Amino acid sequence: MGAVTINPRSPSPQTTLDAFDKYMRSVCSATEYTKEELCGTSRESELVSLRHLLMTIARYEFGMNTKRIGKIFNRDHSSVIYGTKTFQRHFKNKQLGFFLSGCLHAAERIYFEQWGHKFENVAK
Repeated sequence: MGAVTINPRSPSPQTTLDAFDKYMRSVCSATEYTKEELCGTSRESELVSLRHLLMTIARYEFGMNTKRIGKIFNRDHSSVIYGTKTFQRHFKNKQLGFFLSGCLHAAERIYFEQWGHKFENVAK
């Protein structure tokens, strides 16, 4: 994916953490998972896929670093790197599956409602 660029239309750095928390709660509501489940230790396939999607969005749309994302999800930075690369590989190879495709559409719709534009960096 190359160098990470911060989306200039994303929330300011001071509000990024609060904005992402609000965004994550909205996505959780749409997918019927809780934030606690996403940040927990479950290895359920759908939950892990959603976790990887949200890690990718935090990294490439909200411009967060892997250490900060790791703190949000109770993971270390290497787990965040693995999660974002896994999502990107599935996206590139068109292997998202029904559940993750639905989550991606819901996540992008919610992002658009909150920020007024679609993802610019997640799918690159």
